[in-house]
Amino acid sequence: MDSVRNSSQADAALELLPMYIPGWKTPVLPTGAYHGGIPLTIHSPSISLYMVIDPVTILSEPMDIGDSVELWVNGKPTSVIKVIKAGEENDRIDMELPWGWLVNGGNTLFYRVTRVSQNHEDSTPILDLLFHYPPSGITVSHPASVSPAQPGTFTLTRSYPREFDEVTLTVGTWSKTIPYVHPANPITYTLSAADLQQIGDGTHPVSARIVDQLRNSNISTTSSIIIGTAPVEWEDHYTSLADSYNGWIPYLAARSGSIRPHVMNHQSVNAFFNFTDQGAPYGFAGVILYQDFLFIPGQYQFTFEGTHVADSSHIPGLVNPILYPDTGMPQWRGVPRHVPKDGVWYLFSIEFTITERGMVRMYINNDQDSGNGNDFGIRNIRIVRLNSGAGSMSAPAEESDLPVYTGPRPEIKYP
Repeated sequence: MDSVRNSSQADAALELLPMYIPGWKTPVLPTGAYHGGIPLTIHSPSISLYMVIDPVTILSEPMDIGDSVELWVNGKPTSVIKVIKAGEENDRIDMELPWGWLVNGGNTLFYRVTRVSQNHEDSTPILDLLFHYPPSGITVSHPASVSPAQPGTFTLTRSYPREFDEVTLTVGTWSKTIPYVHPANPITYTLSAADLQQIGDGTHPVSARIVDQLRNSNISTTSSIIIGTAPVEWEDHYTSLADSYNGWIPYLAARSGSIRPHVMNHQSVNAFFNFTDQGAPYGFAGVILYQDFLFIPGQYQFTFEGTHVADSSHIPGLVNPILYPDTGMPQWRGVPRHVPKDGVWYLFSIEFTITERGMVRMYINNDQDSGNGNDFGIRNIRIVRLNSGAGSMSAPAEESDLPVYTGPRPEIKYP
């Protein structure tokens, strides 16, 4: 047998099957795009990619001394070469691809057999391989505590999001694979009442794991969360504003107002009073007071008493405050009403319905933008639950019959 094959007819018979890569992942998605994938467990900065080329038995003639096999990656020779020596003509060929040749995403890989005659043939089919580097990390954020009245939303953020990632949230011994639609990032999940029951009361560790389709995985740092499954009932809220705000926060339209005594009808009254500031004639509309409340399902009424102090009522051209209660729910907005300058305390009211437990911000607003006589007092704020769906809880208060303001309304900045 000649050691050098010069016959083009013989070389045409070369048909080389692809290399075998132990540990590769197959199949991978999308279907038909790749022959397989390379996980980091078999190829990483510290692990060369090992592959095996079986003895070539379908050649018209066996490998010969001096023939060589070289790996090609992404259309380029790698200089990873095996030269056939005496006694190796029919041996299995082991080859290792060093780190740095594969890129993140799609790659091609084949080997080229070059005869001493310099005729060559490539393995077929050329392998299309998927590789993920760097692997994605994941972080998870959440509130410090969760209860049926305040369900917790978990935010899971992947550092390198890829299609077909599997994201799992673990709280204590409970875990769930979180559904999402790629390329959503971050991904959010809110614990349901059933989830809370399964997790149970107490302080639990929280972590998230990401696994890509090549089975590369990472886990977040572990945090903790307090779970309380006991039902939280509503307690009607009352604030007189005679001596404290009781959680109500003054905002822009409060201006220089404060809780203070003021003489009305020859009697000293303690309430929140605001008197017209000096300076610009406009810019006084907005939120006076606000506070967040945790509601449970039911029908509610939010009321307060407001007045336009009667001092200096003889001065012509003074404007009236335009007061109303408001909610942070777009379907439940307050009705603004003129407050005459007569020193009478009028009742302002809004009724609204809560369909599920959650936080809602409540507001007391003034739509009067002018500062010319825009003085007011506020007291006796109440938020009561009227109906739970199974019967009445508290009796509703009747709103004062004040004229509704129907003119142009300023744009209010909400906190």
